[in-house]
Amino acid sequence: MATHQPDAPESSTRPGASGSVFGKQILLFALVCVGAIIVYKTFFGDGAFSNLLQDPKAVQLTYIPSDFQPNLDEEATLRILSNPEQYKKEFDDLVYNFNVSLLYHVANRMALPDSLKRRLEPEYRKQHEYLKSMYYNDFVALKDTTAGLYETWYNDNSNQAVQIFNEVAGKYTCFFVTQILATLIRPTTVA
Repeated sequence: MATHQPDAPESSTRPGASGSVFGKQILLFALVCVGAIIVYKTFFGDGAFSNLLQDPKAVQLTYIPSDFQPNLDEEATLRILSNPEQYKKEFDDLVYNFNVSLLYHVANRMALPDSLKRRLEPEYRKQHEYLKSMYYNDFVALKDTTAGLYETWYNDNSNQAVQIFNEVAGKYTCFFVTQILATLIRPTTVA
């Protein structure tokens, strides 16, 4: 008959068990320290968290008219949009002028200083090569997608062309405006 002996405590049977307890204590101590630092910075420090409990400061907003008016010749624009294959260079110029006008419009709405506005067009030139080909390819693809649209294109060419150009422009506008303005604004705010 086997006799049953009471189990010995685990710490005496497993070597290194005291090390794991010590590791857990260190981890707990580190978490408490991190929590204490966050609480200190939130209530007493000058860090990013200290702004959470302060009263908001007064902000003065200046109204700037928002109507975007691209500087484009309507007759020439409709001629170019009605036949972009024949007027490829003019189409590229149209995209360039439209996008630069849009950038200046956004810069004016943001009340950017003149020093940054002068850098908008050179910064856009860096992006224009790939943007003009994307505009052209998308514009021509949308123009020629279906027979119904193609038929409508010839029946009401000018309205359809402008609508399709707006659709293509809307696809890329946020991307390139954000990219260019972020490139220009970043160096001035860090310095």
